Amino acid sequence: MVVAGSGPDNIVVSYRSRLSDGTPLQFSVKTDSPSIYPFDLVDNEGTIWNLLGEAIEGPRKGDQLQPTTSYNAYWFAWGSIFPNLPIYGR
Repeated sequence: MVVAGSGPDNIVVSYRSRLSDGTPLQFSVKTDSPSIYPFDLVDNEGTIWNLLGEAIEGPRKGDQLQPTTSYNAYWFAWGSIFPNLPIYGR
């Protein structure tokens, strides 16, 4: 799974990092000249993915990352709703 976000922009996205053909990808964040504000993702093959998970440049141009089934919440709200689950942060 790849999770990327921007605190000041209140944005978080998460996608499966293993493609439908079984290829695992590793990602880094690219903030210079993003196609959709505030960042793009770049994989280890050189493909650039926009915030919507669309491959916009590189060998996988035109492909789509599969979004995860997830829920983004404030840590204190999540902890109140699910008090027995651990919350990990960085």
